[in-house]
Amino acid sequence: MYWGKMRKLIALYIISLLPVIAYATEVTLTWSAPTTNADGTPLTDLAGYKIYYGTESGNYSNIVDVGYLDGAEVSYSLELTDNRYYFAVTAYDTSGNESDYSNERAKTVGTDTDGDNIPDLVDNCRLTLNSGQQDTDNDGYGNMCDADLDNDGFVGIFDFNIFKSAWLSDMGGENYNPSADFDSDGDVDYADFYIFKTRWNTSAPWE
Repeated sequence: MYWGKMRKLIALYIISLLPVIAYATEVTLTWSAPTTNADGTPLTDLAGYKIYYGTESGNYSNIVDVGYLDGAEVSYSLELTDNRYYFAVTAYDTSGNESDYSNERAKTVGTDTDGDNIPDLVDNCRLTLNSGQQDTDNDGYGNMCDADLDNDGFVGIFDFNIFKSAWLSDMGGENYNPSADFDSDGDVDYADFYIFKTRWNTSAPWE
């Protein structure tokens, strides 16, 4: 089946996908304008672009025809609800021939309550600054807010005993426990004890 001269474009590429305000609900896509048809001839009849996006990689349930945008690099903003989105762009010519998808880019959009540039939707400590997102016991809670070292849903004496056994240990040391190194600085010290103390006698969920 003949798909037309724009079935594939050489230079349709999403350069960036940025929030207008850090993790706000409006994001801006920027991409390079195509200049060449699939057969290598100059593209002289570019008519517009379409943005495809959805919440699953490669599955774009939403299409926005943004029309023609002038410039070697072009941008377009979308306002979205909180979620993780996957984006691709196509171009079409005056005859209606449409290119294949560009490269895919992903972005998580949403509120960032603790201000650590990780949106609440994916932040493993929603109310505690932890931009590194370390979660050494893989329980879904970040080290900075998770002093439940025995993973029983409560911070109590058993957790204290585990913490005590790692006290003043360094990374690589025999007693070092990365889960007790709440601030992930490579040693279990007074800073970690302070974090542990603030979580004492609390129950999950950890935020």
